[in-house]
Amino acid sequence: MTATWVIALILVATIVNVVANINDLGVNWGTLTSHPIHPKIVVQLLKDNGFKKVKLFDSDPRMVGFLAGTGIEVMLGIPEYKLEFLSIDYEYAQEWVKENCTSNLRHGGVDIKYVAVGNEPFLTSYRGRFNKTAFPAMKNIQRALNDEDFAFFDGGYAIQDKNVQYTNVFEANFDTLVYALKTAGTPNLSIIVGEIGWPTDGHKVANKANAKKFYDGLFRVLASDKGTPLRPGEIEVYLFGLFDEDTESIKPGNFERHWGIFGFDGKPKFAMDMSGNGSHMELFRDPDFPSLSGARIVCIATHPSAMRLGYGSAAVELLTRYYEDN
Repeated sequence: MTATWVIALILVATIVNVVANINDLGVNWGTLTSHPIHPKIVVQLLKDNGFKKVKLFDSDPRMVGFLAGTGIEVMLGIPEYKLEFLSIDYEYAQEWVKENCTSNLRHGGVDIKYVAVGNEPFLTSYRGRFNKTAFPAMKNIQRALNDEDFAFFDGGYAIQDKNVQYTNVFEANFDTLVYALKTAGTPNLSIIVGEIGWPTDGHKVANKANAKKFYDGLFRVLASDKGTPLRPGEIEVYLFGLFDEDTESIKPGNFERHWGIFGFDGKPKFAMDMSGNGSHMELFRDPDFPSLSGARIVCIATHPSAMRLGYGSAAVELLTRYYEDN
């Protein structure tokens, strides 16, 4: 039987290109926004920009349905609040698989490749709430998939680690996991980077210039197919994220609402070189995107938390410049 995969996402977050030439590049599709864009428009945006893979944070049928027949590989998500039920009730896991996976396995259906059980369930802010339920939930989902006979369609500054030299933190962190898996006796376990990216507001180093610099470097690494010193070859990543999400929690920091390569209104933030060969191109914006120019003004006036006046935010920078000039 073809292998099926269940994933606990433990890595970071990132981005995409205008007709992406990197086969293993995917993007996170988040929905924590006060101005949700219709799934049909989002799917067309993914296709127009050459995204071949997308990671969802749940299994919302309204989103999943529009991905049917597109050829886009899908990673379904299971939110944390379901982990306790999944960990103790195998029948619940079976029903979840039938409803969200098996029902989509048909000609012209949804190309589901992975199921991500939980999204960062081990964050310290959860105070260990999911520590005992995440792994049992993963096992029940994996068992349910197997029982259904369901198969997914398949810098400058160097860091010296013994005899290996790293020039970027991404590869160093990646190989930290590779080494840990080897030590645990599973050296050949596949690794998918579930989230990787750079925010564009909410911190003094979170801006478009730094984000573009980060992505340019990342795409060069991915396009080379060199991999890392401990794991040569292609690296599969999902950029974080597709859109800014203005209702996302800012507990980790004000930057949490500004990870998108597109803004709240669906406008691309900057040109990207997703080919990794130096060809910077503007991301496509679907012409059916609704205009939020008026809504943005209302949002700022009635919901100040949409852009917090925190240290390093663009709003504070604008205020500072105003008072310096006047």
